[in-house]
Amino acid sequence: MPNTGRRYHDISLVLVDDEAAFRDTLAKRLEKREIKVHPVACAKQALEILAREPVDVVISDVRMPEMSGHELLARILENHPDKEVILLTGHGDLRDGVEGIRAGAFDYITKPVEIDHIESKVRQAAAAVRRRKERQVEGELRKQLEERALQAEKLATVGTLATGVAHEINNPLAIINEAAGWIGQVMARPSMRDLPENASLTRASEIIQTAVDRARRITHQLLGMVRKESEAPTICDMPGYLMELASLCRSIHPENEVAIHVEEDTPFTLITDPHKLRQILVNLVENAIQATPKGGCVTLSSQLTDTGKVTIQVQDTGPGIPESVKKRIFDPFFTTKPQGKGTGLGLYLCRDLSHHLGGELEVSSRPGEGACFTLTLPRALPNGTPP
Repeated sequence: MPNTGRRYHDISLVLVDDEAAFRDTLAKRLEKREIKVHPVACAKQALEILAREPVDVVISDVRMPEMSGHELLARILENHPDKEVILLTGHGDLRDGVEGIRAGAFDYITKPVEIDHIESKVRQAAAAVRRRKERQVEGELRKQLEERALQAEKLATVGTLATGVAHEINNPLAIINEAAGWIGQVMARPSMRDLPENASLTRASEIIQTAVDRARRITHQLLGMVRKESEAPTICDMPGYLMELASLCRSIHPENEVAIHVEEDTPFTLITDPHKLRQILVNLVENAIQATPKGGCVTLSSQLTDTGKVTIQVQDTGPGIPESVKKRIFDPFFTTKPQGKGTGLGLYLCRDLSHHLGGELEVSSRPGEGACFTLTLPRALPNGTPP
């Protein structure tokens, strides 16, 4: 058969036969035809190679000691379903070949073999493997595109409603908050301290104000999805900026028994939108605090990399993030928090804002070892002056 022009080792196969002379001769002839061959004497060795090497096709003799070709075929179909198997049978054992095809083999070839014929079958089998992989990749890509389209549709719907509805909700929220605050002030007067219902009314006022704050945060998040105002790029001195942010987060959660620590690395300047950066980091720190048990620690750090990028990390000592959750953690409306405790928009917005700053937000975590969110940014925005 003429040379196909394919690059060497584009096809890799395992050749299993207990006859050393036949095995070695066939392997050499296939190697000359630009096919990588792993010649082995038994099924056990074949399975060991399949476990560690990228192989497309397996050629196996049917009649072998310890484990037959049919048994090997069954093992491959179970543990390596992406491979194709071609069986070698004796001239008078056609039934073995037919049974192999019924069991899932790609084809069978009778001995003595013709090199052109066996090369043709190997290339056909390898092409089938490639087509299957391509279909799998296409299917995964199609699924991702469908999921993105569904997310975009959801976000478009929310965006349409958010601008009008959020403003309308904020107005009565302000009135409710003011009335609840007034009730609290009245209950604090000396003349009201002996009122039997004083404690319950004071507590009710606090509950109302807490609920109002949560509702206001939700409307701000919804508006953040469609409102992309930017501040002029400003110089942020690191790690001083992080120290101010840590102080702000401590004041937001004074009752929380989680330490917020800032690592004091080599100082440098970052030119970016300080409002968007603050939105990202406050959200990440609040999430880290919620994930960290009492007595734990949230650590902020910043570093100027060798490539001129800036990395800012928020590390917690919480329980970590399972792999199944980590894959979806930046999806809009995805949350693991109890009902009423989260909207599933916070981390989505953080990543969206990081893209607006020309950066990327990633997470690394292992169960039981906490989580680390890494924000990577250019040292200066395109419309800022490089330091």
